[in-house]
Amino acid sequence: MPKYRPMDHVAMGPLEPQEEEFALIRMGSESPLEKIIFPSKKNYFLEGYDQYIPEGKKLESWKKNLFTFFKKITFQTGKQIVSKNPYHTMRISLLSEMFPGARFIHITRDPMIVVPSTIRMWNIVAADNKLKRGWKSPTVAEVSSVLATYLEYVARESRKLAAHQFTEIRFEDLEKDPLGELKRMYAELDLPFPESFESDVNQFVSMNKNYRKNKYTLSAEEQETIGTNVNNAQTI
Repeated sequence: MPKYRPMDHVAMGPLEPQEEEFALIRMGSESPLEKIIFPSKKNYFLEGYDQYIPEGKKLESWKKNLFTFFKKITFQTGKQIVSKNPYHTMRISLLSEMFPGARFIHITRDPMIVVPSTIRMWNIVAADNKLKRGWKSPTVAEVSSVLATYLEYVARESRKLAAHQFTEIRFEDLEKDPLGELKRMYAELDLPFPESFESDVNQFVSMNKNYRKNKYTLSAEEQETIGTNVNNAQTI
């Protein structure tokens, strides 16, 4: 296993945080990831509400696998689980039903960075994981449209949660003031902020101070497409 992810130089390894969507699909759960492993359509594989939550017996199997996975983590660590899984963005209603009282953190970032970064990421992931031909690089219009769908869904579903169950944080604000933003987030979620955590945060920031993010260049037309899609979503 390489030391870093190929798309952004983030540390990668068996002890590093990962998204459990990759574990769930290996456990037999349905996932949008299937469409990147077995590409079959010409459109962006993340389009469509229906693919995030299976139906009938497949939904029961999905729930069972998620419970099993979380139980294993709880048994091993004894700690509260923090799940970082972008696909769960479209499963807020299901997860709040499965885990009453669960808290949700919505992380946003400048769409002018998110969209080209997403395209780069999926092309690299597809090159390494697709098991058949047919992969088509997603377009700026497709990715920004799906991003808009995510934003619309979160805006709608977050209104159904109690005040202490949902908070939103901008990546840019977190980058400028990580400790302040984390304390704000903990307060909004009605969670204690341990003193020991403050030193851990400062240590982590210090260790990663030399990290350099990828840079992207968009044409004026691409910027307009992204802006139109995302702005329309945020005004709904």
